[in-house]
Amino acid sequence: MVKRVAEQIWGTGHPHQLRRRISTVAVHYGLLAAGIWVLVSLVGVVAGAASTWRLLELFIPLGLVLGVAVSLWILARSYLSIGAGLPYLEPSPTDRARIKALIEGVGQQLGISDARVRILNDPSINAAAVPRGRQHFELLVTKGSLDSLGIIELEAMVARELIAVRSGIVWYNAALAGLQMALGQRRSTLADWQRQEAALLDLAGTGATRYPQAMSRLLLAAIEAGGERPLPFAPWLWLYPYGVAGAEEDMRLRASYLADEVWTARGSGE
Repeated sequence: MVKRVAEQIWGTGHPHQLRRRISTVAVHYGLLAAGIWVLVSLVGVVAGAASTWRLLELFIPLGLVLGVAVSLWILARSYLSIGAGLPYLEPSPTDRARIKALIEGVGQQLGISDARVRILNDPSINAAAVPRGRQHFELLVTKGSLDSLGIIELEAMVARELIAVRSGIVWYNAALAGLQMALGQRRSTLADWQRQEAALLDLAGTGATRYPQAMSRLLLAAIEAGGERPLPFAPWLWLYPYGVAGAEEDMRLRASYLADEVWTARGSGE
């Protein structure tokens, strides 16, 4: 079971999953470009009616160029600057050694060796992976995670986020997050697909560590630590989407499923 879920998340044997994610992003950004094009064209209609219709010949291509340019700018910005400007810390020698060991251990299994980890100065237990261009990424880990978690729970956290990178979900989600933030949208709840994705990443993480209880303890520890401020960007990009309605209930459900003895007995043997 763990293997099947991990393959579904990673996209191994399921190329249609990646195509669907790409098409969803393309549709959202295409609608934005089309909306700008229509808006500018309507301005051209008004200007043409007031003066000369020759202006319409200018506004229609201008609207198309602006629509495409704005869409590409938002997309590039979401890949390059999402999560930038947060209060980061330089890791201590001890934390640096722990992080290096985790990346070398888990990353080797997933074919990832160049992970860059940044420590967020926050007492909560949380983590997120954010893109830095088309191929590079950063793994964001809170200081509270390093201070409070044992090595096994940290391994589960790193495995989960690296799997999100390995699957391509990081780039897909960041593109949608960047668009929502540019439009001033902030969801107070999570969509069903976002909640399902979070649970699937939990399961896939156990496929890498082969220890579901560690992931379960990680989720419960994140609930207990809570948070003192809202997440700095899209909640569903984080391990614990703190601050959205029903987040704690979802986390407890995710933790209880992973800790279930019957599931563990059946899944750990695959």
